[in-house]
Amino acid sequence: MHTGIRTSLAGIAVAVAGILGAGCSLEDPVIPPVTGPSEFSTSLNLSASPDQLPRDGQSQSVVTLVARDVQGRPISGLRLVLGISPSSATLSQSEVTTDAAGRATVAVTAPAAGTTGNTITVSATPIGTDADNAIPRFVLIGVLGVSNSSVPVPSFTVTPTSPEVNQLTTLDASATTDEGAACRDACTYAWDLGGEATRTGRIITYQFQIARIYNVALTVTDAAGSSATTRTNVTVTAVAKPTVTMSVSPTSPTAGQPAVFTATPTVATNHRVAAIEWNFGDGTTASTTNNSVQKTYSTAGTYIVVVTVRDELGQTGSTTTSVTVGSGITFPTTPFTVSPTAPRATEQVIFNAGGVTTTGGATITKWTWNFGDGTDEVEKTNATVTHTFPTSTIARTYVVRLTVTDSAGRTASTSRDIAVTATP
Repeated sequence: MHTGIRTSLAGIAVAVAGILGAGCSLEDPVIPPVTGPSEFSTSLNLSASPDQLPRDGQSQSVVTLVARDVQGRPISGLRLVLGISPSSATLSQSEVTTDAAGRATVAVTAPAAGTTGNTITVSATPIGTDADNAIPRFVLIGVLGVSNSSVPVPSFTVTPTSPEVNQLTTLDASATTDEGAACRDACTYAWDLGGEATRTGRIITYQFQIARIYNVALTVTDAAGSSATTRTNVTVTAVAKPTVTMSVSPTSPTAGQPAVFTATPTVATNHRVAAIEWNFGDGTTASTTNNSVQKTYSTAGTYIVVVTVRDELGQTGSTTTSVTVGSGITFPTTPFTVSPTAPRATEQVIFNAGGVTTTGGATITKWTWNFGDGTDEVEKTNATVTHTFPTSTIARTYVVRLTVTDSAGRTASTSRDIAVTATP
């Protein structure tokens, strides 16, 4: 875009000719010569290339100024004062002087993103001997891109307002405005989640990893490139771990008898039990979603049972209990009789375990004897057995051990000290 204004002394010459034609005379009428770069004899043209700039704060246009006199000849040495509007655009210099070709140039730098106005106006005013007649000339440069009068106003909500560790949390920046209206997807959104993570998007979800106060920052950038940041503290709380108690019924089950284990878990408010895991102490385990589980031990003994409750966050709580499992086989106060009651070495002794009983409708099917004198064990299918202790010149006491097995496969053992007198 360019413009130029030309004035001359031709009007003066016309006026003089009019006077002469009216009968007036002047001796040696002479028109004074035109001297110096008078503004009225100056043609000043301005042009810009390119005549449009993007609103990026760095692109440039070159403005060329060409000064000529009334006869079209270049005017050299003409000083020109330059101006620019708006101030967000800049000139490379504020004053230029034309060269021998009557030319001068100046660079214009585009305004930055987020500024207002769609036109840059560059003015050039000649500096001469008559300030009253110094007329500015102009050139216009278009500005491309979104014109912006204000930065966006970021705003966001956090739901829930005080989330727990690992709880899914929604951060929503839909309340952000720009130019007095909701910005929504016309803006871009960058989140700094207290240094733990970064995300982008108007609405995001996140699970905070530890219990602490997070200084969450939201930076919003509008279509013109203007940006603003807001911050808020989000307090993330720890979730109490589950606790659990346990009971067993019957409290002292027998081998082969089903026992019911019951867990009573406690989890934090608004949380749930995801699984209950059992370790029965005999090498077997179970995982349930129910609070109760049934277990049958095959062998008598004392077992340490562990129950672990896990919530939906993966947190756990445990407890243990000791369970004594009986054999289901009952020995009388004197588990077996001995006849004679005071046997001698080399004397045949009768052992009778007929008083042993079992439960659940089972019967004793096997009696296994160990006489403690180095002889082999003896297995019997009835309750009596005979044995002779070896020759001895001194009295000795032997530990006789009896193990019985019932028809349910259960076993139980007992023992008794037997005093044996010396061989006569």
